Amino acid sequence: MENSSTYILLKDALKSLNIKERALQTRCKKLAFERTKEGYKIPIDVFNQWSAKQTANQPQTDRKPQTATATQLDLEVESLKAKIKELEAELQQYEIAENERIEVFTNEDYILFEQRLNQWHTQRQDMEHQEQIFNAEKKSLNELYDHYKSQFHYQKKQNEKVLEMHQRLIDVVGEQTKISIQRNVIEARDKDVINKDTWRTK
Repeated sequence: MENSSTYILLKDALKSLNIKERALQTRCKKLAFERTKEGYKIPIDVFNQWSAKQTANQPQTDRKPQTATATQLDLEVESLKAKIKELEAELQQYEIAENERIEVFTNEDYILFEQRLNQWHTQRQDMEHQEQIFNAEKKSLNELYDHYKSQFHYQKKQNEKVLEMHQRLIDVVGEQTKISIQRNVIEARDKDVINKDTWRTK
């Protein structure tokens, strides 16, 4: 009987790793891990490597705390970066010219981006509402001036951070899609599914 201490089930690994279930399933599938009714079996040594790598990539504790949305975006970006590295390793066996470039923005990626953008708008509205209900009667003119000046700079910095994170997400999604499409085209060409001259299916 196989010793369960030599592996960990995917559903248990998800509790420790900051990665989406779908991304982890894709990783297990690529590595040809055994799959049972309970899910994929991840070797414990591989799980420890993933966990140690993820811990090493976490931000320093002395950084300012981020919002829940920003933290989730960072985790998704790190997950996509890891997937890109895996795909790049697989593509090393093929020759891709520097002037070759394919980019596709899928419906799923667009929906994800739209959700993040709506969340940013909601956060901005909440901040504006908090400013409106501020108790101006307890503040002198000088205090009000300093307060609104501080709020303005804070809001500006927060908005810039959110926009920067959105741009990073778009860039990562674009790179992931590019590599995925290139891989599919190369496989189709190698398997003689498409014509190498016209790039059309035979």
